[in-house]
Amino acid sequence: MPMKSSISADRNVSRSRVWVVSAVVAALVAGGLAAWQLWPSEGPPPVAVPRFVCAEKIPGKLVSDLLPRTGKAFHEDVDYRFEPTPSGQGPSCLLSAGGRGITINYFRLLGEEFLTDLPSKYEQRSKQPGFRPLDLGNAHGYSGSHSAGITLDCSTSKLPGIVVVSVDGRGFPEEEQEGVRSGFTDLVADSLRVARATMKCADSEEVHAQG
Repeated sequence: MPMKSSISADRNVSRSRVWVVSAVVAALVAGGLAAWQLWPSEGPPPVAVPRFVCAEKIPGKLVSDLLPRTGKAFHEDVDYRFEPTPSGQGPSCLLSAGGRGITINYFRLLGEEFLTDLPSKYEQRSKQPGFRPLDLGNAHGYSGSHSAGITLDCSTSKLPGIVVVSVDGRGFPEEEQEGVRSGFTDLVADSLRVARATMKCADSEEVHAQG
């Protein structure tokens, strides 16, 4: 009889040990899963740029080619659906992702003095270090390492005037990066397409990036 009691006690101890080990393993597994869920994923998240931006008037690829592919999520802030106001004020479109930003503006200036004033200033800028002349059909301006500006005659039947388009980058390195200048040139060219259509410029000649 004493021997049976000993055997029964040993069985109880073994069962207790199994239960304790199982509980410990379960706790470790649960803790590991919780830690895995809380642990940050490797690297920053990818940036998703919509197919079209600026109230769906500009192809998103022109922007995604310039913004980082990972980092802070894409954000868009656009005025007046990227169309001029009834008073003629031009809109702006602010785009950002991954710590960099791009601002697109366009507007029209009516008056004889504007036919030469701003175009002359853009021509002077195109001759400064780091800038180049930019010619898009009958539109002329400048291209920089992360910016571009262009003007085009957009007179009305009553008043002479020009349409002005500018694209400026924020957070870009000062030193020129491969493909960035041409990317800004492509973006200002497409923005000019939108501007001349919404402002109803008489000149309907197609523009193509050449810088």
